[in-house]
Amino acid sequence: MMFHQIHYFAYAYVLLSVVYTWEGTYLPNTAMTIPYISAVTFLLGWLTYINGKWLLNDVLKLTDYASVTIGHIIVVVCLVIMAFNVQRIPVLISMWVLGGLGGGSVYAVKKLSLLDINEEQVELMENIGHVLGVLLTITGLTAFSGLIEISFIIAIIAAFATIAIGKLLQTTGNHPETKALGKSPNTPTN
Repeated sequence: MMFHQIHYFAYAYVLLSVVYTWEGTYLPNTAMTIPYISAVTFLLGWLTYINGKWLLNDVLKLTDYASVTIGHIIVVVCLVIMAFNVQRIPVLISMWVLGGLGGGSVYAVKKLSLLDINEEQVELMENIGHVLGVLLTITGLTAFSGLIEISFIIAIIAAFATIAIGKLLQTTGNHPETKALGKSPNTPTN
């Protein structure tokens, strides 16, 4: 759960600041337009985020680990595109919204985490991830002289770590999908 939260908090506020300070040519840059676009961007990303479970679990019928993997691959692809398009606000907004569907795999991250630690510990890891994501980005921005792309790179690394930890939890033998298939703890199930 910690790395899932790091991936989000490493870039979310940076993205909103980029959108907020944008001086583009797509819409008039007025005192009202830019804050409005920032708020709508944030809202749209959260709307897709809260529908991630519906898409991954209910529609696609993915297992928990497959949801974590596919969800975070979606996120990584969106983050890579964002890192190469930091000056293209419509691209950033589109990838933010699409990435919300992948980040919405948090329901599966939590279920896999609860196989290894209790709910209080999951919440602690989540809160640590919130703070670490922002601190890692502040450190990266400082070390790389404000290079905005560093926040996306940190987020990409954390998203890959989320996939790896999900796989580790899946192969411990405690995972219900592993037990249901009669596999030994180190035998991958999917």
